[in-house]
Amino acid sequence: NPDLGNSNNDVLLTIDLLLTSSTPSTGSYGGGTLLTLAGKGFSSDDTRNVTVCDLPCDVQSSTTTEITCISPSNPDSGSTLSCDVAVVQASGSVTLSAAFTYDASITPAITAASPLRGGTGGGTLVTITGTGFAISGNKVSIAGSVCDIATEKPTEITCYTNYHNGAIEAPIIVDVPGQGYARHSDLAQSTFYYIDRWSSKWTWGGLGVPLANEMIVITEGQTILLDVDTPVLRFLLINGGTLMFDKDAPSIELQSEYILVAGGGKLQIGSEEEPYENKALITMHGNVRCTEMPVFGCKVIGIREGSLDIHGKYIPVTWTHLAQTANAGDTTITLKQ
Repeated sequence: NPDLGNSNNDVLLTIDLLLTSSTPSTGSYGGGTLLTLAGKGFSSDDTRNVTVCDLPCDVQSSTTTEITCISPSNPDSGSTLSCDVAVVQASGSVTLSAAFTYDASITPAITAASPLRGGTGGGTLVTITGTGFAISGNKVSIAGSVCDIATEKPTEITCYTNYHNGAIEAPIIVDVPGQGYARHSDLAQSTFYYIDRWSSKWTWGGLGVPLANEMIVITEGQTILLDVDTPVLRFLLINGGTLMFDKDAPSIELQSEYILVAGGGKLQIGSEEEPYENKALITMHGNVRCTEMPVFGCKVIGIREGSLDIHGKYIPVTWTHLAQTANAGDTTITLKQ
């Protein structure tokens, strides 16, 4: 009471936590079904979680009596899978048994997509093949960026990618109206790579690809995939950006008179987790009368507050001992390993 002040006695208010219903009761194995949970005593705090078959359901809205969330995908391969729906929060938890069923008969599927690479500026026409798509009303997204529908039918969708901030590999999401997300038959065949390729003129502002004797600068925020052999560049400066060799190309050669990696930049050929198993060449060009780059010199790869990562195919034995004497004229030698 603003006139009399606060009460001198604390009152303990007890609210029961109840989950009375969850609708709809069926959905796609690919996830994407918007579930509405009704009950009371729900917390609006961010620590409140909802699970379907113990997998997190992405909460969209929450009040004390209603929660909406997007169902997760489920890897089970059965024709149907009955799941408990649970609300877990600091004050306790409550479960509705067998409240949601994944149903293969209403699950759309993506079997493949092409191409699986496109520039971060967008504009790539992607063809998605599969089953169970709607005649109209499908929605496609990649890493949160909308892919604008060009054509659609039950077995094929084409769409144009939009701008994405930075390079990323992400699964293509197809949201089929009334059914949820399509399941991926083979994730490797439906994962799109937002990446700016060296061979694309759009990586270079639409003015053409780098030519011989040019100075090329890769700045902070740029990640460029070297997918073709380069001409002999005058100077390659990787200043805060990243240049990575294409792991799918059988052979790549980078040629330059000078290479400088600075300002947190990266020149990357493979990684520890995914070694580069194809042929990668870096050829430096110059002569005895070349102009020296301060500190580093000529015909050089200079690293200044940057990194050069080269991870090739693992070779278990790089050297060994002779197991027995090899004499002049022998046509074979015997090694210990």
